[in-house]
Amino acid sequence: MFKNIPVTLLITAGLLIVLIVLAGILPLFGGIRGLGMNLGKFENGRSNFDSNNLPQGFNPPEGFNPGSGSNFEGNPNLTMPAGNINMKLIQLIRGVQVGGGILIAALGILSIVGIMLNKKWGRGWAIVTSVLVFAITIPSLFQRMVGLTIVVILIKIIFIIAIVFLCLLPKSRQATAPVTV
Repeated sequence: MFKNIPVTLLITAGLLIVLIVLAGILPLFGGIRGLGMNLGKFENGRSNFDSNNLPQGFNPPEGFNPGSGSNFEGNPNLTMPAGNINMKLIQLIRGVQVGGGILIAALGILSIVGIMLNKKWGRGWAIVTSVLVFAITIPSLFQRMVGLTIVVILIKIIFIIAIVFLCLLPKSRQATAPVTV
């Protein structure tokens, strides 16, 4: 099955699989935190904030009691009002994130199938998928990042560059060229 496919396209397909996981599937499950890699920020759904050791000059919000077992006395569930515009915006952004993840996964799978069938459109969709992931990844470079987040973003960018480069190599182009007799 893989005899007639150049090594460059096989490597491209492997890189696309990893890129689909990092950019398409991982965000659907909550990113790095969804896999239990929370970098010590939260444990068992609660922050590791010590309410008895507040910073100097800190003015706690109303209802905050640092000596109690819970951080807030007024609203223990910390629910938002139903008509809050911020919550609707967060739901919209989450919907776009889920839609983008599904789109990236679908385009990536389509391009892998095209590459394995040795079709020219497989290379084209691989480049389109890479450019789409790059467009989604660029804004995350301007956020505060720690630990694994910066590593995942750099891996995505390296894989994107490698996929586009491998798809545009002459050996990859010749493999998908029509055979003339």
